[in-house]
Amino acid sequence: MKILHTADWHLGKVFEHSQVNFSLLEEQRRILEKIVKIADEERVDVVVIAGDIFDSYNPPNEARLLFNETITELSKQGERPVVIISGNHDSPEGLATIKPLTANHGIIIHHLPVSTEERHIRGRNFDVEIKGNWLRLEKGGESAIFFLLPFVSETRLNEAFIGDNLLDKTLSYNEKIEKLISKEPPFDGDTRILVSHIFIDSGVEAGSEKKLILGSSYLFESSRIPESFDLVLLGHLHKSQRIGERIFYSGSIFPMNLAEIERSPAKYVSIFEPGKSGFSYEEIEILPGDYVRVREFEDLESALREIENLKTSLVYIKIKRPLTNHETLVELRRALRENLLGITFEVPELVEGDYFEKTDLESLTDEELFREFYRHQMGKDPDDRLVEVFIRILNEVRHEAH
Repeated sequence: MKILHTADWHLGKVFEHSQVNFSLLEEQRRILEKIVKIADEERVDVVVIAGDIFDSYNPPNEARLLFNETITELSKQGERPVVIISGNHDSPEGLATIKPLTANHGIIIHHLPVSTEERHIRGRNFDVEIKGNWLRLEKGGESAIFFLLPFVSETRLNEAFIGDNLLDKTLSYNEKIEKLISKEPPFDGDTRILVSHIFIDSGVEAGSEKKLILGSSYLFESSRIPESFDLVLLGHLHKSQRIGERIFYSGSIFPMNLAEIERSPAKYVSIFEPGKSGFSYEEIEILPGDYVRVREFEDLESALREIENLKTSLVYIKIKRPLTNHETLVELRRALRENLLGITFEVPELVEGDYFEKTDLESLTDEELFREFYRHQMGKDPDDRLVEVFIRILNEVRHEAH
């Protein structure tokens, strides 16, 4: 039985700190089309999507449409089961709304940490039985059992324990998770697989993951995963990685910010094939490591001189000097159009005797403070219209805060 593992699509994401409001949706669309093609060419039996389908609880309609189209294609109109869990960026209730529309296509969405659902899905060439968090898939004479555990906060975990009569206030987060996943399955199967959206203690971050932990909370110890699981397929960490012998993160499908470009530019899906003597697996590249690049230039003019070379991929540009020429910036952005992920300028360090060290900032009005800051950053006075807009937005924010 071939299993394709992917996660962390973050549909609807705008590239972080891009200064150009770069939407990743079209890049995500191309990559998801590639994943569908891989699933077909590799004759995958089941697709596992381990959370963070969307980037926010309320994604744009274009992102919802792309998700619906992709999972329908992955399921081959009901010929191949697709198993989906929610991540920390997803709205569990939002995903639950489409469950009645997808079940007949063999698309299983598990959105809560503890479920009492019982259902039987008979596909064209597969059979799925669901009992609570457990799912049994039988296809081509082989069977696999999945324990599905979406992202679970302390609040939802406590609610789950109350509903499942497992509540023990003395247990830690790790102990509660361990207790959940240590239950015995209600049916037999050839392979047992844990699917979750969780931060494993020895995992390596790529740099764009939303922080789940304060101290050690929400950090799950890999040693607590029962040996009865042959495979552990996870979402949350954006760097593709293997932890120990049986724990895998597929990683995100696209770098989400500058740190991720620098740490984890290449992206993959993984294909697993469990057998009697273990499992085989293969990583298949869905985004080359040189497709998204970071380039540094002394100034905007230097970047413009290399504009033709910059058009061969998506590029994040770092300028080593402060922004002083808005016209050249506009020209650069126009020349790169859809290739410019983001651009940053070096902020000059304050030196002894600098205006901001000598001035009592509290004595300045909002307008004076903004004008002085703008002069310091840009080397010229701000336009009066810009100042007016800034003051209006500042007042609106203050009003909402109160």
